[in-house]
Amino acid sequence: MKVASIEFENEEQLTALKAFAKAMKMKFVGLSDFSDKLEEKRILEGIAKGYKESIAIEKGEIKPKTIEELLDEL
Repeated sequence: MKVASIEFENEEQLTALKAFAKAMKMKFVGLSDFSDKLEEKRILEGIAKGYKESIAIEKGEIKPKTIEELLDEL
């Protein structure tokens, strides 16, 4: 599964993307429902965690995880 976070400048852009996602049979995670907001928060927290870990790796504070270790965290 691939996930993208998109910031819209106006409602017209959001409506157009929703129509495109529906036509392409893509799952569109909206921001209006509470459960969707929780999912978005979980995704963003995961991104932030990964970013912080990559900085720590660059500084030599931690060693990179193996693919097996990453998959075990899922």
